[in-house]
Amino acid sequence: MKRKILVLAAFLLFASLVYIRCGNEANNDESISLKGQADLIDGQPIITLENGQKLIGQQEISNEFAKIMSDPSARVQIEVANEIYQTDTSSGVYTSPVVVALPAGYSFVVHWDQHYIGSCIKRDVKHINVVIGKKGVNGGIANLHIAAWTQSGRPCVGIYLTSMKNAVFCWSRCAPTYGDIVGGIASALIAAGIASTAAWALAYIIAPIITGALAL
Repeated sequence: MKRKILVLAAFLLFASLVYIRCGNEANNDESISLKGQADLIDGQPIITLENGQKLIGQQEISNEFAKIMSDPSARVQIEVANEIYQTDTSSGVYTSPVVVALPAGYSFVVHWDQHYIGSCIKRDVKHINVVIGKKGVNGGIANLHIAAWTQSGRPCVGIYLTSMKNAVFCWSRCAPTYGDIVGGIASALIAAGIASTAAWALAYIIAPIITGALAL
């Protein structure tokens, strides 16, 4: 029993150190190599980079981030719009988009890392860290370690969460669909204590970046 307690304590210490290290690094402006802003309109992610380039939709974002993240030192910070929009077409007539959610003050930083990830991933693997921040909160509130590997000839994806609230979550799937990846990211963010609407909005913005970076 005593040994189990010591093992658990060591694990929690490791998780907190990984979280703190990544959170502090990701929120250091001097380390950011590229910035952008993200919107979500009618479920379609839009990312505008600081050079004015606008990426619209899953495919454009994925293709561009495959290039951006080909640099192993790339560290990209994305600010999420305070309002996301959805067009009401229930009447069959197009209307101007209306506000349906306010994931206010959220941002995230994407960068490469490599270390052993336990739980459902169980491998030393190069992976993408996505550190979620929120205005008024020091450091990151959640850190997603997202990895891809091949198992029995099939591509696999795993998401391991460490968070400010010490929540631990792990999700993995082989031969996942794009929808599976979006759902896995949203589930991890909800486990971190982010409200469901904001978690899904963030997941739809983050997913194409991940699929591009990891060549999925």
